[in-house]
Amino acid sequence: MNLLEYQAKDILAKAGISVPAGIVIDDRMDVRMVFSYLGIYEGVLKTQVPAGGRGISGGIKIVHSAKEAEAAAKRLIGNRLVTPQTGSNGNVVRKVLFEEMVSVEKEYYLGIAVDRSLGVPVIISSPEGGKSIEELAKLAPEKIYREPVDPLKGLTAFRAIEMASSIGLRGEEAQGFARIITTLFENFLKLDALLIEINPLVLTGGRFVALDAKITIDDNALFRHPDLSSIREAEEALEREVRVAGVNYVRLDGDVGCLANGAGLAMATMDMIKLAGREPANFLDIGGSAHHKQVSSALRILFSDPKVRVVFVNIFGGMIHCDLIASEIIEAVGSLNPEFPIIVRLEGTDAEKGKRIIADSGLPIMMVADMEEGMERIGNL
Repeated sequence: MNLLEYQAKDILAKAGISVPAGIVIDDRMDVRMVFSYLGIYEGVLKTQVPAGGRGISGGIKIVHSAKEAEAAAKRLIGNRLVTPQTGSNGNVVRKVLFEEMVSVEKEYYLGIAVDRSLGVPVIISSPEGGKSIEELAKLAPEKIYREPVDPLKGLTAFRAIEMASSIGLRGEEAQGFARIITTLFENFLKLDALLIEINPLVLTGGRFVALDAKITIDDNALFRHPDLSSIREAEEALEREVRVAGVNYVRLDGDVGCLANGAGLAMATMDMIKLAGREPANFLDIGGSAHHKQVSSALRILFSDPKVRVVFVNIFGGMIHCDLIASEIIEAVGSLNPEFPIIVRLEGTDAEKGKRIIADSGLPIMMVADMEEGMERIGNL
């Protein structure tokens, strides 16, 4: 689950990390009243969507009056913001965050992420904040410092000071940065986070302030955090449906919708689509033992993507039976009546039964014997 910026900053502020004074605005609020309440008439208006690249995409505005802020908020709220991280569909802006201006002396980067190859969290810091960490890694990898930390052994104050020193900080500034590292690490573990990022973490008047923040919580651990349930309201309708369905779905920029059971088969299917000269519209894995509701929800999600021009369903039956998939495909096609071709490959448990069900349905569903034939059909469409 990706938290919005204001939600992440609320967590940081409660943990003792400084953030700019600000307030969240939605379409029900009188912006002028908000300004009067804050006593600030100049600041930054920031769209609240779970994606980076807002600044270069017009999602962050500097405003110099309540009138200017009101006009900007009306332009942003209710519209879709497209950034390099949202895909071409973008995200609907439901809220904006208005914050005071902060005088910046120096920008730093600080983040913690799970390193799956090492199996531990890694603390990442850099003296070059305010830039995309991915771009910085390409252009100046020597300016990025990585420190794996065993969560069972914990993080000592001395080690945190060493990390602060590695990016050129000394004295009280190093101690302040080290305290933030320690606080972030404690919250990373407490929240079952996959990512906590402050970029930039700025030095101003001898103290550090988090100008932007990102937190991603492990969905599998949300049962341990009932206090985060209210944050669900920030989810897009599609994200909510994916979560409820319990499938693994990632929207991409292509036009070939694909559904498979098992991450390996889903990835292989995407590779085959690219080899056929087309681009996958999504990654969609219903898992090895999907039940009725998961399959029907997955197909509904797939058919709802406006970019999709053809769908390839690639199933290797094991614990999941191919006749179940066939029945769900027929129900989805019959009720939703998609205007694009549906290509289906069924192999494994009850595959022949599934093929007969589809053949007897009379629906315009193309059955293929293998992935090669499926890609040939897709390549010719």
